[in-house]
Amino acid sequence: MKKIDARIVNTKNFLKRALLTLLSNKKLSQITVSNLCNAAEINRATFYFHYKDINQLFEEIVEEYMSETCKFITKINDSNASNRYEIFYNFIKYIDNNSDLFVLIFENSNNIEYSYDQYFTLQEKIFQRIETAHDKKTYAAYITNFYIYSGGAILYTWIKNGKKEDYNQLIKLMSSLIIRGASSYTSN
Repeated sequence: MKKIDARIVNTKNFLKRALLTLLSNKKLSQITVSNLCNAAEINRATFYFHYKDINQLFEEIVEEYMSETCKFITKINDSNASNRYEIFYNFIKYIDNNSDLFVLIFENSNNIEYSYDQYFTLQEKIFQRIETAHDKKTYAAYITNFYIYSGGAILYTWIKNGKKEDYNQLIKLMSSLIIRGASSYTSN
């Protein structure tokens, strides 16, 4: 087993924290390697030893976050009704604890379905559960996008609105919308 060099891990963590701090005030496209290196208190050569550009660093941050997020989504999808609520609750708590990062990723990422292995893993699980004679791959893509984008939009709105609803209210809202759609909240 390959031993992980703690210095490399620490340097990468400094860079990630510095980038996230800079992203709270600037768009990704406005951040230079010099800005980042100054914020992380490292030199440019060290940055380029680990990353080819800022986009690669950002993609690594997103990949790590999406990996954790998709673990929760997979658990929710695979769980039985009795423990699904607890997993959903822990998922909302994870999003809440990382809400600044969630907002940054939501506002700075495009086309997650084309960039992340976790997306394809989730799509494959959904594909296996579809019981239809229709084009299962197309349906799996639609369903995966629906869950990721609609769930993400709900969480984004919750965060941007100041997290006024508690976890239980948010879980009820998300479950109702996902299962019954907007008809749960309309008079028709």
